[in-house]
Amino acid sequence: DQNIVGNKFDNTPFGLSSWGRRPFELATLRLQSLIGIQIKHYDELKPVDDRCLTQQGGCAIVEKGGNSIYSWVDRGLCDVPDIHDILEEISVDN
Repeated sequence: DQNIVGNKFDNTPFGLSSWGRRPFELATLRLQSLIGIQIKHYDELKPVDDRCLTQQGGCAIVEKGGNSIYSWVDRGLCDVPDIHDILEEISVDN
């Protein structure tokens, strides 16, 4: 039978299908970015000081005066900040 009866991503372990995105596809895109951009252009992208570590993902919101009002660092693959937390921190009605 050629009919599509389900999406294999709907049956992924650990509740990954509830994220609203396909984690394996996202991981593939990140890997392609790593190989095609980051490694290819590492000399241009690397920190000036070799003692510095880089953080792959995160979010920071800074006021005009340079005051940080929100900061978030990813904890791993497919991790994203909660938009409601961001809106609450910057006092925007959602």
